[in-house]
Amino acid sequence: MSAKPKALTEYTLIEQEAIVEELDKLLKNHQDSPYSIFFYEDYQKNFHSKNIYFYVPLLNKFFFVNTQHLLNDLTYRNKNDTVNTRLLNYSKNDIFSLEELSDVKYGYYIDFDSRTVIYPEIIYLFKEHNPYCAIYEYEEYYRYKQENAQYHRYRYNRAINVELLSYALTYIKYPQIEKLFKAGFEVMVSSWVREPNVMYVRSFKNGNNLNEITKLPKFAWQRLKDENISNIGMWNELRVWIQKDNLSKDQLDTILNLGITETQTIKAIRNILNSEFNGKKLYTLDSLLNYLERVDMYQAIRTTDALMILRDYIRMAIDCNIEPITNSNSLKREHDVVMRNHQMLMRERRQEFQDKLGVLFQERGQEISKYEYSNHGLVVIAPKTIDDLLQEGSHNHNCVGSYVERFAKGQSNIFFIRKEETPEDSYITIEVNSDFTNVRQAFYSSNREITNLNDLKFIEEWIENNKSIDKGNKELEEEKDITDDMY
Repeated sequence: MSAKPKALTEYTLIEQEAIVEELDKLLKNHQDSPYSIFFYEDYQKNFHSKNIYFYVPLLNKFFFVNTQHLLNDLTYRNKNDTVNTRLLNYSKNDIFSLEELSDVKYGYYIDFDSRTVIYPEIIYLFKEHNPYCAIYEYEEYYRYKQENAQYHRYRYNRAINVELLSYALTYIKYPQIEKLFKAGFEVMVSSWVREPNVMYVRSFKNGNNLNEITKLPKFAWQRLKDENISNIGMWNELRVWIQKDNLSKDQLDTILNLGITETQTIKAIRNILNSEFNGKKLYTLDSLLNYLERVDMYQAIRTTDALMILRDYIRMAIDCNIEPITNSNSLKREHDVVMRNHQMLMRERRQEFQDKLGVLFQERGQEISKYEYSNHGLVVIAPKTIDDLLQEGSHNHNCVGSYVERFAKGQSNIFFIRKEETPEDSYITIEVNSDFTNVRQAFYSSNREITNLNDLKFIEEWIENNKSIDKGNKELEEEKDITDDMY
């Protein structure tokens, strides 16, 4: 959530004069416009004023006026009457700088498109003073997408002036989007403009060329671009991996040729590569990839599943002070044997965990209980105590009991799916990502895949429901590489 935008009084007197002058000029240009352009009428026949937006070239900034104080004057007029000079009676206390579109909430409006006045001339004025910002190219791209999008039309349904204002606001803060867009990162820039996120700022710094902007060698950013990796989460994981582990061109090619396209898969690989026993690394990238290939071929375990099993096996083995077997011909067997030992260890350490993490665990369980859900005879339950997690691992014959510390510290989101008629009996154990909108892993007992269509439909509907919880109020992720915290 962005900070409240600056009020007019926070600028110098010279800047204030420039701001007021631009607003006066804009409003005078619309003295012959009907009053109805400045307010809208809701379904209950109530009148509401719209915010007015304008651009100040001297400051290269956009501003808006919260026009609520004008409402009485506007509603007592015939909506077809012309504005004349009465509209110039605005309050200078209601002028704010516009840092990003979310700042409109300080005007107490929700639906930006229909409850604001965005004059085309302010976009033209911005273009005139920023001729090389790529907004012309962006407009052409967006119009083309509007006309040709078939399966993703909803992504391109915003009014063009709103879209261009979003681009202009992003460019003012992050001028690197111009070079990114011109270099072919159109989808990435479009996503950044529409849904700002600190991962974009972490991944793309201001600079004179793509090497400086991405902080990556050309072979890396060029390959990622060629692979059309425009999901910022995926880009961020690969970026961190390349930067921190000095991935070579051949290694990057090998990873991408395997079709690894999920952030959780990359995180699991990096976690395994960083795992040590008695100070010795367990795998190199080449040895890990070779082993995964053999597991896929001879043990019929898909790479993504094998990585999750291997990651959990290594963690539990190290907890038990058992040297992990790195080339076993039965990964599931090794996992299950260590899991039994680890469950006994967890029971022995139950009081230690309770003393150290019990309160934190309960608070976390209560915090995420807002994501609990029921439908189709099934319910989603958040664990509330450490015993809940330990018992789920024991009853469902999986390693979720090893997630106690990660769950308590917010590094993992675990839920139980139960049948509504028997909510005490374990059924499905599920883990979701950091914003609760993607499944990371979900299994019946003994890590069996979900096959029941009703169960799959329920999980899909629950995830969709999660997307609406706290929508518009979630703060941006912390300014850090969360990759290193996850495993």
